[in-house]
Amino acid sequence: AQLRGWRRIRLDLYFVDGDVRHLDLVFVEPVADAARVQATLTNNLATLIWPAEASCVRITVHETRELPVQQLTLFAPETPPDVSLGRVVDLLRAKYGSVFFRSAYIAPDHPVAERRTRLHALP
Repeated sequence: AQLRGWRRIRLDLYFVDGDVRHLDLVFVEPVADAARVQATLTNNLATLIWPAEASCVRITVHETRELPVQQLTLFAPETPPDVSLGRVVDLLRAKYGSVFFRSAYIAPDHPVAERRTRLHALP
């Protein structure tokens, strides 16, 4: 596990016409997630005015810090069950009988919301 993250990065962009641009990126919290660093780099490079084609890019990490501690959860994360909705309805109907209803549109354009649908008992 990586315990340190990037806090400040400097990009030196060298162009074919001899121009050099420097771009300093500072993260509020240290990051170790490659996708987040890539998204930040892409966003900043897309907004930069490029005088010519880039010939070289140098990335220097100027500061690293300890990653912030993540709060542990009280309960285990819930995993979605592999049971389909139809299977759940069948199980409930078998246990409780025909006390479950399904809503069906009968007049979708009716001005009164209660009259747009009708409840039908599940078979």
